[in-house]
Amino acid sequence: MMAEAQRNWSAAENEATVASYLRMLKMELAGESYSKTQENDRLRPSLNGRTKAAVEYKFQNVSAVLLKNGWIYIDGYKPAVNVQLDLRREVERQLREDADLDRLMQRPVERSILNHAMAGAGLVETDPPSRVLGTPEWNPRGIKRDYVYRDTMNRQLGLQGETAVVQMEQRRLILQERRDLAERVEHVSQTVGDGLGYDVRSFEHDGADRLIEVKTTVYVRETPFFVSRAEVDASAHYGRKFRLYRLFQYGSRSGEWYQLRGPITDSCDLTPENYLGLPRPAPAESA
Repeated sequence: MMAEAQRNWSAAENEATVASYLRMLKMELAGESYSKTQENDRLRPSLNGRTKAAVEYKFQNVSAVLLKNGWIYIDGYKPAVNVQLDLRREVERQLREDADLDRLMQRPVERSILNHAMAGAGLVETDPPSRVLGTPEWNPRGIKRDYVYRDTMNRQLGLQGETAVVQMEQRRLILQERRDLAERVEHVSQTVGDGLGYDVRSFEHDGADRLIEVKTTVYVRETPFFVSRAEVDASAHYGRKFRLYRLFQYGSRSGEWYQLRGPITDSCDLTPENYLGLPRPAPAESA
């Protein structure tokens, strides 16, 4: 295995591996069933004696390149570092030439909007993701996408996620025999407005406030999310009363969520993505 790891992958191997990965990704985005094991078995004869484990790791390298460029990657191939420059260039080349993939990236959002059956009872709590690669980097070659931003800006998707959390909180309190509190759970982003820094006012079993900001995505658990200055400030102000609920793979049969409690600056790495700009006064010209 060590000798294999030290052998660089050839251009032909990289081309075949990236094509195989993107074929699976398009099937996943289209809602079609496929077998990762069968695709690995199909690919290996065209490679230079690579093992199944080596191919799996190379698929994870492809995921890393996609994530760095703002694309969605295959659930199950967690991004892995140490990506060869030749592989990165091959991924970028195939992305530029694949017109269908960009269109298919929109389908998970469209499917989730049509799936009105998803409610709080259909969501399963899980742990937050372990640390993954950073946010998308600037790329001058025209392949950078921002599906996370498009996902975030979809108001209907966000509203559905918030509504599911309201239902989930009401159910939790009823099960804790606090129906009186369940009846007071409030969807404040709808009743008051968006400026509070959280979306749902709920309660702990003892009646203390539980203030919830909801972030919803149709993509995998490791997908990053946008937060506003108001949300960061609210989390710092309210401390342990504040919770961020991250709903992921929303609208699918396996919809799940995790929560982060307390100040967002304590639980997340924050990267500035947008700036508020105002023109500066023109500098005085010297005589």
